[in-house]
Amino acid sequence: MQSKIQKLLLLQEIDTFIDDLSRKKDLVPRRLLHHKTERDNVSSLVDEKKSELHDKELQRRKTEKKIEELEQNTLRYQSQLNGVKTNQEYKALLAQIDRAKAQESEYEDNLLLCMEDMEEIEASLTKAIGNLQKAQNEYRQRELEANALLARLEEGIAAKSREREEIAKGLDSALKTKYARIRRNMGGLAVATVEGEI
Repeated sequence: MQSKIQKLLLLQEIDTFIDDLSRKKDLVPRRLLHHKTERDNVSSLVDEKKSELHDKELQRRKTEKKIEELEQNTLRYQSQLNGVKTNQEYKALLAQIDRAKAQESEYEDNLLLCMEDMEEIEASLTKAIGNLQKAQNEYRQRELEANALLARLEEGIAAKSREREEIAKGLDSALKTKYARIRRNMGGLAVATVEGEI
C-alpha cells in the first residue's frame, strides 16, 4: 500500500496535469477568435466594396438619365429652330443647343470616369471575395482543429479526474481538506519532496 505522502505527491502531480490541460483548453477559443476576427474584417471589406459598387451604379444611372434629358433638350431645341421667326430667337436657340451639348459632354466624361471607377471596384471586390473565401475556409479548418483539440483536452481532463478520484479515495477527508487548502493558498503546490538532509 502506498504511503499517504506518496499518494499526496501523485495527487498533486495529477492536479498539476489537470490544471495544465485546463489552461490549454482556455486558450483554444482565444486562438480561434484571431481567425474569426480576420474573417470578419475581410467580410466587412467585401460589404464595403459592394456598397461602393452600388453607390457607383446609382451614380451611373443618374448620369445616364441626365444625358438622356440633355439629348432630348437638344433635339427639342433643334426642332424649334425651323419655327423661329427672328434672327435673335435663332441665336438664342443655338446658344441653348450649345449649352446642352456642352453639359451633355461633361456628363458623358463623368459617366466614363464613373464606369472606370466601377471597373476598379469590381476588380477589388472580386479579389476581396476570393480573400473572404480563403479566410472562411481557414476559419472552418481552424474551428475543426480547435474542436478536435478541445475534445482531446476534455478527454484528458476526464481521464485524469477519474484517476485523481481513485487516489483521493485512499486518503482521509481531513488530509484531503488540508491538501486542498494548502494547494489553493500556495498556487497549486501543496506537497514537496525533500531529498538528502535538511
